[in-house]
Amino acid sequence: AQSVTVNTSLTPAQLVQDVLVGSCTQISNVVSSKNGQNTGTNNLISFGSFANGQGIFPFNNGVVLTTGAINTIPGPNSTRQSSGWTVSTLSDNGWTGDNDIAKLLGIAPTETHNATVLEFDFVPITDQLSFDYVMASEEYTQDFPCQFSDGFAFILSGPGIPTSNLYDVDGDPSTPDVSIDVGGVNIALIPGTNIPVSITNIHKNIATGLACNAKNEAYFDQVFSDNDATNFNGQTVKLTANATVQKGATYHIKLVIAEHTDGEYDSAVFLEANSFNTGINLGLDQDLCEGTSVTLNADLGVHGATYTWLKDGVIIPGQINTLLNINNGRPIDSGVYRIEATLPGGGGCVITDEVNILFNEIPKPAIPIASWLVCDDNNDGFFSFNLSLKNTEILNGQDPATFLVQYYKDANLTQEILANYTNLVAYTQEIIYVKITNKNNPTCDATTSFIINVFDSPRPALAANIPTISKCDDALDGDSTNGFVLFDLTSQSTTILNGQLATKFDLAFYTDA
Repeated sequence: AQSVTVNTSLTPAQLVQDVLVGSCTQISNVVSSKNGQNTGTNNLISFGSFANGQGIFPFNNGVVLTTGAINTIPGPNSTRQSSGWTVSTLSDNGWTGDNDIAKLLGIAPTETHNATVLEFDFVPITDQLSFDYVMASEEYTQDFPCQFSDGFAFILSGPGIPTSNLYDVDGDPSTPDVSIDVGGVNIALIPGTNIPVSITNIHKNIATGLACNAKNEAYFDQVFSDNDATNFNGQTVKLTANATVQKGATYHIKLVIAEHTDGEYDSAVFLEANSFNTGINLGLDQDLCEGTSVTLNADLGVHGATYTWLKDGVIIPGQINTLLNINNGRPIDSGVYRIEATLPGGGGCVITDEVNILFNEIPKPAIPIASWLVCDDNNDGFFSFNLSLKNTEILNGQDPATFLVQYYKDANLTQEILANYTNLVAYTQEIIYVKITNKNNPTCDATTSFIINVFDSPRPALAANIPTISKCDDALDGDSTNGFVLFDLTSQSTTILNGQLATKFDLAFYTDA
């Protein structure tokens, strides 16, 4: 199977301790205070575990919370998930929402529906907390991202965590941030901002219906089709929630997702297995160009901890320190880098994290690019150049499936030539500028240029119209009767050129055809 599969047999405690967290962090008081089964009218199971059946999905397995029925999540994306909605009567038949979600999204509590909550206490073993997640939704269709704020929150509370925090609720820099008290801090934020993750805050440009500009589009992954891993219309890229905590103190976290306005069009949050990490955070996956240097830091700050680095599941010989340096990364250095840190004491507690690093090849165009000099077919000084015919020469053996060749009129690469190009001034040399980019990462590019020029084609007089040169034998060679005489062939130049300028052409004379 290519789609994800779901499992509803695990208790909330099993989901947290055995799937999400692992053995190194002390967990207690696990509860799902609200979900489709304990508060809904349809007895829907809205949380559980998932596994990826080799489909295109960021995680192999983990925990999923949804605003509908978990058994409707597996792909393909062929049906509409609206478990808390009665289509025939256009009415809700689901369950209540969540006040904290309403505050974070800037909407009334009555505007949230079908909330699913999973919360627990934990004791971090270091001063860092992180875990990875993806939001998926049926709302990624039509103009819904312009108006429906399906969202979720990871609300962290405990020592050193303020209960009230500033959030850019609408993701609009022109509006003021809002101070919101949810008893802790929401760490489900767009990276580097205080913008809560929601459908309205992460989406592509919407040109239909209400229409709205793209928001944080770099964090939107894709719109699904009917052969994808889940039954949702779209999802974000893998995101990481993180926070600074106090080692050894007790914290509480509330994971919650809810719908906006009504129970129609479900959403879900997928949490990667074993990614709830209170020790090491190697950061987000990195998509880089070759030649970039990367340093990964796995320092736990725990005396006596030992470290093992792996690449694509294979131990990297000699790499046993907290730092891993990848200097001037090459495409061959691309892969999944993983750290396994073993805590002292013999308890077998191993803290892990991994990050996918891709070093994309920078194109290497041929140097130099041969000038393209054309003999004009109608001698008007202009020619239509099919520049794509230069692609093979420019790529110089590199794969056209990997690299894109683009042509420009200017050195600043602002005026792209999208079709055949006709030179601007007759018989005048021009420079065509070229940009070659790696299709997997357009920032990995190179530039070059070449010259084009158009020249008149010679249009000599017909042989029948060129008079024969006849000359009497003379004694210039010392013998006036030997049949040999010196002919000045250039005397025929004007006739041969047939009205064309001698300054544009060189004439050469031959004794054979």
